[in-house]
Amino acid sequence: MLLRRGHFPVPRPFVAGLEEAPGSVVGVGPGFDEALYGREVTALTGGGAFAEVVIAPAARTLDAEGLDPCAAAALRRATPTAYDLIHTVTRVRPGDRFLVYAAAGGVGSVAAQFAAPPEPAGSSAWSARSAWSGTPNVPPTPPGSAATR
Repeated sequence: MLLRRGHFPVPRPFVAGLEEAPGSVVGVGPGFDEALYGREVTALTGGGAFAEVVIAPAARTLDAEGLDPCAAAALRRATPTAYDLIHTVTRVRPGDRFLVYAAAGGVGSVAAQFAAPPEPAGSSAWSARSAWSGTPNVPPTPPGSAATR
């Protein structure tokens, strides 16, 4: 909304979509395998991800065959961030108890999945979110409780 109202000046023409661009490969550059045509991928772009066609370096493209576009887009940002938080920043170990706050969001919902047993084995994961999240992968909070596993 702020962009549409002119609060953030952008060069024109402008195509929205900051980073994650899921879709099918429709062309490859020189030196790349033409068998990639038609493969489902997700790419990290510098902008314009909502365009009909996006050009992205192969190094910033991941295979997303069989994933729906929303899950594919999450691979580029939420998944690595969540993995890093659980395994590098907090270093969750077997037997640890911890809370994943805002578990209905992109990073939170993936972090709750990484943190729950069996990875790391024996840990106890709790997640907190609002009463209704609209996120199908996060279980509803039981009545009378503020957290759910």
